[in-house]
This record gives sequence, C-alpha cells and structure tokens, in this order.
Amino acid sequence: MTDGRTAAQVESQTLEQIQSFLEKNGKPCCINLITEADNKFIKSLSETKKPESPTVNLDSLSEEELQRFKEQERLAAIEAEMDEIDILIRNEEEEFNRQQKEAAEKAEKDAKFAKEKKVKDDANAVKLEKIR
Repeated sequence: MTDGRTAAQVESQTLEQIQSFLEKNGKPCCINLITEADNKFIKSLSETKKPESPTVNLDSLSEEELQRFKEQERLAAIEAEMDEIDILIRNEEEEFNRQQKEAAEKAEKDAKFAKEKKVKDDANAVKLEKIR
C-alpha cells in the first residue's frame, strides 16, 4: 500500500482485472476458447442428415411382425421426446422386469423339476418296498 491506496481499492482493482481477463466482450472465457474450426464442426454435425429408415410395406408383414414394427415406432417416438435420464430409467425398469420374469420362469421350472423328482422318488420308494 505504498502508493496511497486502501486495501478495498486494491481488492476492487484486482477483481476488475480478473473479471476483464476472464471475460471478453461480455462472454465467459470458455466461450472465447471456441474456434472457428469448432463452429464449422458443430455446424456440419447439425447439417448431416439422419439416415431415413427404410420404408416397410405393412401389407406384406405378418400380424406379429406388424405389432413388433408398430412397437418399435412407438418406442422411437417416445425416445425422441425423452432425455438421457428418462432413457436410463426406462432401460433399468426393462432390465428389472426381465430379471423378474426370468426369476419367475426359473422358479416355475424348479417347482416342476422338484415335483417330477418327488414322483420319481416315490416310485423308487415303492419299488424298494416291493423288493424288501
């Protein structure tokens, strides 16, 4: 503080210098780091056409294929409206439902196997009793 300025004046001037360094033309510095090449690349991405889905003759599809096609179209329309988090949540729910279905099928299969095993064991027990 040898030049006669107070601490508040020095702090104010320093903050102004930092702000002018970080901002140019009223924009944050990260925006100033985007080059013309970056802008061209971004523009080229937005200009690229999305590949069109092949047209499908709905009359030639079987009922099952038609249902599957309509479901895929419905899901594509929903995904277009969803953000990434919604898609992740939906995927997690689908995975959970799939796992539950597999667990139920496994439990049903195990119960059927246990029942068959019990019938076989009972039949073998009857045979053993006859032998004794």
